[in-house]
Amino acid sequence: MRRVHLEASVTLLLFATAVQAGGEGASQRRAQPPQWSTAEVDVFFEDARKQLVGARPVSSSGTPLASDSQATPAAGERAAWSARIGAESLASEVKQAVNRLAAEIAKPGQFNSGGYLQCRRDFSLLAVLLRVVEEYDGEVRWQRDAAVVRGQLELAAILCESPGEESYAIAKKSHALMSDLLRGQPLQEGPPGEHQQVDRAQLMQRLEASVEETISPSLANKSVFRRYTEEVGHESQVLAVLAKVILDEGYDYADDQEFVNFAHKLSEASVALAQAAQRKDYESARAAAGRMTQSCSQCHESYRG
Repeated sequence: MRRVHLEASVTLLLFATAVQAGGEGASQRRAQPPQWSTAEVDVFFEDARKQLVGARPVSSSGTPLASDSQATPAAGERAAWSARIGAESLASEVKQAVNRLAAEIAKPGQFNSGGYLQCRRDFSLLAVLLRVVEEYDGEVRWQRDAAVVRGQLELAAILCESPGEESYAIAKKSHALMSDLLRGQPLQEGPPGEHQQVDRAQLMQRLEASVEETISPSLANKSVFRRYTEEVGHESQVLAVLAKVILDEGYDYADDQEFVNFAHKLSEASVALAQAAQRKDYESARAAAGRMTQSCSQCHESYRG
């Protein structure tokens, strides 16, 4: 750094000398720009924006960005979903859910003997994810058709509450629609269906599975964490989305301040865990996961009787 300061000082001195001699003719000697060594240049990121995770503290005008406690955006506005989940993670989660559905609807017998339960969970999740795609504040796949498809998914999530011919038929139809969407096939134009809220319990099951099956095992020790940082980062982003959605107006306890506080703690811990996973910071990830599981446990104690 002493070299950098010395070169900068020399440059300024030469510039001042050139200004004083400004009228001596066009052939005067000009100061050359400083030459930085590789070690000096490597101190800086090539693109600092790629290293940033989450919402920026304030906008350029000094206006604070939206927080969890603020209301859902009005129609036509974009929610700050990008602060919770990246476009690639969002698309990946959609694809994983569609792939799971393919196995559950392969045969009617498999669907009716228990596959409908997993279908209900995945259709509920997909309905939420397509809503996020629809409202996403950035470039993300399938945004043009998200509103139309979402209505079909919400209907499938409701009808798959029980087995039978009708629920199996709607599951097949909805999966085919999602498959067309993922392949980029043109979808039949039409207005979005009437919004139907999916069962929050289905989203909570996805949330719990994320913590118990991926996040907690992946934080067993530093070595395991290093192998599964991408999975931890992905799952924590999904949790950050679900922590927001479970507070939607119309759900039980959405106006209960204690429940709201638990959801906010889960959200903050999920975002912190995603950031720690990106940095491969095991200690910070463990601390964030601890806050996450604590908020879940406290919430269950209060609201599961």
